[in-house]
Amino acid sequence: MGVTAIKRDIAYPPFIVRMVTTDSLSTVGTAGYLTLEADNIREINGGDFEWDINDFFLVSTPGGWGFYYITADFTSLTAFSLSTDIVNPPVTIGNLPAFDSTTGNLVDSGIPTTSLSRDITVTVSSAHILSMYDMPFLILAPPLFSDSFYLVSEMTAEYIPNSITYSGGGDFQIQLDNTPHGAGIALTQSIDSSLFTNSRIPGAYAPGIRPTGSTDMSGYVGKGIYISNKTAAFTGGNGTLFMTMRVTTNIDFI
Repeated sequence: MGVTAIKRDIAYPPFIVRMVTTDSLSTVGTAGYLTLEADNIREINGGDFEWDINDFFLVSTPGGWGFYYITADFTSLTAFSLSTDIVNPPVTIGNLPAFDSTTGNLVDSGIPTTSLSRDITVTVSSAHILSMYDMPFLILAPPLFSDSFYLVSEMTAEYIPNSITYSGGGDFQIQLDNTPHGAGIALTQSIDSSLFTNSRIPGAYAPGIRPTGSTDMSGYVGKGIYISNKTAAFTGGNGTLFMTMRVTTNIDFI
């Protein structure tokens, strides 16, 4: 059937022409589409449609909608996209934009918006608790983009016991990097091992090291977040640790 409806919204130029068609978006964008649909458009409009070079077309199809502008000869529609004079491709949808330091154009920062600040909940099983002295447990993988690092702004921990109480072990912490024995950069205060004796009682832990002023943050960059036992390994027991924290990705170095 092709074009089934067409109408120009008249307010202030440039105008938007709303068009409905049974064709696909790819067909709408083929050369000469308006010429091929001229009879349909003339019948719907009750005469020739008055094209304007400044018209934008909002086109609805069975497969979705698209935004187009008209060619100078009024025969075709071209899919609208941002000019490369403004935006340098390639870009990834969902990433933050950044201004290029040379051209001033918008470029892809490589930073997803979901990575800036988020709340994450991690379940640490009894197997992980028993092994995290020598093998720190991964909470959040290292940033995928360069010159960035994680900070923890707040955190709570809750222990749910099972049938056997843990023995041995000791304090543990949230840290950067997988350095064993709690030797990574601390992101929170140490978590006392007595947490494992408090059935279903949550504990809140303030942030540890925070960058200020001209502090050298090179040790923070590109590190994942881990939990590590910093005193000794647990030698037995079972129960599950639930941890919730707000993690911010620092992008000052981008």
